[in-house]
Amino acid sequence: MINQVTLVGRIVEKPILRSFENNINVATLTLAVTRPFKNMEGNYETDFIKITLWNAIAQTTCDYTQKGDIVGVKGRLMVKDNEVVFNEQNQIFKKKISSLEIIGERVIFIHSKAKYNQAQKEQFD
Repeated sequence: MINQVTLVGRIVEKPILRSFENNINVATLTLAVTRPFKNMEGNYETDFIKITLWNAIAQTTCDYTQKGDIVGVKGRLMVKDNEVVFNEQNQIFKKKISSLEIIGERVIFIHSKAKYNQAQKEQFD
């Protein structure tokens, strides 16, 4: 069986590292990924995909990326099951909701907006 996802996109916002007990780090990365085809109006649409990064990959990605950078992410899909409890007309209902989550296993830094801007500035100084 194969469970593999490969995405290339632009970082929407600077990822923030959260640390838990036992030195476990986690970060959420949102990528803007443009679809490879045009819609009915002749425009390319963009999907905003959330990716969860753990431990060293989360730390490195937070240290070396910023908003606007282009990265490649290799990862896997994971199904998350949650139970939602709600009250409707004085009756309690429970509903199971499944959602897909992408777990990033490798991040490749393709283009850094900050490094490009710095190189342009140095060229004209």
